[in-house]
Formats: sequence, structure tokens, C-alpha cells
Amino acid sequence: MFKCLIRFKGPGNAFATPISSSVTDSPYRLTKFKLKPIRHDFQNVLMLADNKCLERAAKEVISSKLPPVHTQFSDMDPGDSLQFGRKFVDQRPLSKSRGFWVVFSKRIKSSAYILPPKTISLVLRAFHVANKDTGIYVSLADPIKYIIKSIDGTSLYWIVTVLSKRLKGNCNKELFDMLANHLQNVLYQVTGAMAVEICKCLYESGYRKSDVCKNVGLKVVNSGIGVIDAIHAIFTFGLFKFRCDKIHRELENIIIEYIDQLNAIDVAKIVIGFDRSSYDPARVLNLLEFKLMKIICDISENYKNDFIIAVDRSSCVERVKETVCIVQQN
Repeated sequence: MFKCLIRFKGPGNAFATPISSSVTDSPYRLTKFKLKPIRHDFQNVLMLADNKCLERAAKEVISSKLPPVHTQFSDMDPGDSLQFGRKFVDQRPLSKSRGFWVVFSKRIKSSAYILPPKTISLVLRAFHVANKDTGIYVSLADPIKYIIKSIDGTSLYWIVTVLSKRLKGNCNKELFDMLANHLQNVLYQVTGAMAVEICKCLYESGYRKSDVCKNVGLKVVNSGIGVIDAIHAIFTFGLFKFRCDKIHRELENIIIEYIDQLNAIDVAKIVIGFDRSSYDPARVLNLLEFKLMKIICDISENYKNDFIIAVDRSSCVERVKETVCIVQQN
């Protein structure tokens, strides 16, 4: 007598699963195997997600778009990867599926008016770095108007940076006016470089009032910025055609201190920024006169253009503008 050596298990096991067979005489003899689509139950996310969950999801998206963070194996010393041919591990999260973006967008739109400024800034940044546009930018434009007074400095920086690139300034003039007026209330929460970048983004959105530059300029000169940030401030103030002799004089002193470290693009931004602001940086131009023309000649050699040797300061400014246009076109 044969003994059964197979232990039968409960439902779900291969031996307990009905199969179709020509010799099987059972109610399941006509049953055919079918593949059913996997249900991810995204509707549960819509009902159960809160602010912390939304912020966590936004941070995952942002971190997935940052440069990869490589770590070594736990049992490996530094340098062993070259000796044994091991590879570093990429710890970035995997890219999100289309279903995630659909549900994430619906959840944000349905609760846009009750989200805090920090969550809104993270969500905007996540959609921006992932280059996803599901109408989320237009949907969040109106709710932001109701929470303007509660927006902190860092959140304002990211909101202005993203919306200036994703919204049409002519259609959202009121929103950007409110954001610009709120900037002076949170200047103490941002650095000088961040304040200048906010001004530049406001200009790109169509905002043209130069009053916003005065408080930003005082913030810049009193925060001990470096030469790169000073050049960026000069060029940004030139976009608004803003002039304040006290502020420009302080920026001029920073440029003079690091004048030997400037390259062609830096010199061009300085001269064009001062020229648009109608400010005559006499000391800077005196120091840059020979270096400026040398830079122009070096750039012109690559594009086979004959530049006349410098004659006066006004021609230097025009020549720098022409050089920058040539570089941008090529």
C-alpha cells in the first residue's frame, strides 16, 4: 500500500488550485486561467493621505532628481572598489509611475485651500524638478493668495522660483504683485543671494516695479556677500533700472576687492548692469579698462570679428554688449 508523502495545504496552494484538464470531472473542468490586473488601490491614498504624507511624497520626488548619493558596501574599505571591481550603490528612490502623479495631483487639488505654505512649496518644487504639468501650477495659484501673510522666507523663495517659470505673468499679475509686496516682510529669513534671486524671478514673471530692489539692496550690502552674488545683484538691479548710489557704491567696493578673479562673463554682467542702472562706476572702469579690452579681443578671436581698440568708456559698454550677444548666439 502506497503512502501519501505530499502534504496538502490550504486554498492558494498549487495542489488546491482548480485547473482545467481534459480528464478532470469536476465543476472546474471548463475553468480557464485568466490574468487579472493588479489593483494598487490609489483611492485609499486620496482618502487617507495627510500633510505629512504629502510632504514625504514630495521630498521623495525631489531627492530622486538630485545627484546620486553613492555609498560603499558595509564590508568594504575605501579603495577596495577599485581593487575588486565592485560598484557603488545608488540609493536614490525609483522614479514614480503615472498612477502616482495622477493621484498625487488629485489629492493636492482637492485640498489646495487647506494646505500650509511649506507643503505647497514642496509640492511645487517636486512637480517642477520632475517636469510634470497636470494643471497643478494653475490650481495652486489662487489658494496662495489667501495664505500670503503666513508664507515664510524659504517657502516664498521656492514658490516664486517655480511659478515664475511655470505661469504666465500677464495672467497672474495680481499674484506676483502680492508675492513681491510680501518679500519685505520675510527678508530677515532669507540670505542676500536668495533675495536677489527672488527679484530676478519676479522680473521674469513680468513684475517691473523697482521699489522691491531698495530693501533687497540694503539686505545684500549688509549681509557680507561674495563677489559672485554681488555681480548677480548688479545685473538684477540693472534689469529693473534701479539706482541707489549708496548701494551701488558698496557693490562697487566688493568688485574692486576681487577684480583679479573676474572672467569675461563677469565683466560683461558688471558693465551692462551698471549701464542699465545709469550708474557710472568710474573706479571699476579705470581698473578694468585694459583687462576689459583684452577679454573682448580674446573672445572676438574665436568668432573672427574685428574689434577696434578701446577709445572711451561708452564704446567699451557697447562693445561688451555686442560681445555678449555674439557669445549667446553661438
